[in-house]
Amino acid sequence: MLDYQSIMITQILSQVVITIVMFTIWRDNRDRVPGLNYWMLNLILQTIGQTLLSVSTRFSSPVLDLIAQTCILTGTVIFYFGLAEFKGTVVRKKGYYLFITLFFVISALMTLIFKHKSLNTLLFNAAVLTIFISYLKILFHTQAGWYRSIYRSLGYLYIIFSVTYIIRIINLLISLIKNSDIVVLHDAKTAALLLIASLLLIVVNYIIIILINRSLIQELRQDGVERDEMMARLRYLAETDSLTGLSNRMTIEQSLSKEMVKDRDRDRDRDRDRDSESVCAVILFDIDNFKQINDTYGHDEGDRVLVKTAAMLQNEFKDTPHTAGRWGGDEFLVIISKKRDKEIESIVEAILQKIRMIKPDKNYRLSVSIGWSLLTEGDSLRSLLKRADINLYKAKTSGKNRACGDLP
Repeated sequence: MLDYQSIMITQILSQVVITIVMFTIWRDNRDRVPGLNYWMLNLILQTIGQTLLSVSTRFSSPVLDLIAQTCILTGTVIFYFGLAEFKGTVVRKKGYYLFITLFFVISALMTLIFKHKSLNTLLFNAAVLTIFISYLKILFHTQAGWYRSIYRSLGYLYIIFSVTYIIRIINLLISLIKNSDIVVLHDAKTAALLLIASLLLIVVNYIIIILINRSLIQELRQDGVERDEMMARLRYLAETDSLTGLSNRMTIEQSLSKEMVKDRDRDRDRDRDRDSESVCAVILFDIDNFKQINDTYGHDEGDRVLVKTAAMLQNEFKDTPHTAGRWGGDEFLVIISKKRDKEIESIVEAILQKIRMIKPDKNYRLSVSIGWSLLTEGDSLRSLLKRADINLYKAKTSGKNRACGDLP
């Protein structure tokens, strides 16, 4: 036969264990998981309430009954606040605090003044059932979020919980109809209901712990995503020229070094015929009369010229293996990957023509001077760039608006 008092003691012990486990979780994560503070407070109030109720049952103390029921009801309301906060739902807490206050006042009158224990117990069960209905509303009205399935599971458990309270209320009503003020608390039916409620409570707390754990995992994932986004942003800032959006000097230099290594790996075991084989090349150019543009029309106009030039390069090389970047000031560098000499000359001519087609905001013509060089055996990064720079100087001193390059 089920022993009511033993079941109650077992329930209290399990509640204490869960409270200790929850406390360790709360201590480290109280500011990270919404609703955790409310859930921790609920467990404390439920444990106190169940303990006082057990003592009251043993010594028949109406005052302990009143305090125990108020603690349990308050904990039930606090648990609801936790569910709402976790979901991000706004709750009018004043109404629930008023609800607890009214219960306490009416329960005190029934217990201490009128000494009507059956009616008071009925009031307590009805009050808890009312809060359970609030649970079901919030648990089953969760349409989105990773926690939706967990909330639904809690909802099904509280439906069963509500059924046990409805059965209790029916038994109490039958007792009142029979004009009996003595409620039998130690019969098998009441003990069975308590056992079911105890098991349900353990499962509910277990699900809450799962919910907290999933929330922390979700937070870690979100932190990881944000960290990756931040790293990508920092990488972009480190590798990109802020004005033009092209690769900056450091990045374009690294790209050129990699391209040179790849080019040498391809041709390590064979001689290259320059008339038929593809080669790596660099194109270095700057804006003609750029200082004069800045001095005459202002630095804002100079910046617009740089941005338009960068946009032309991005559009020209967006579907190619070639790389363009801002070398510094008004200088730009283009890395040509695996092209024959004649094709490189065509690319150089295309850049000249595209720049000439750019329409400045002010009344002047835009042009560039270009120096380009081919990667040859024994070339270093510096020697390749130095030849391009020398060829750029030749283009400048030859009248600008033209290109000079290595002769095949």
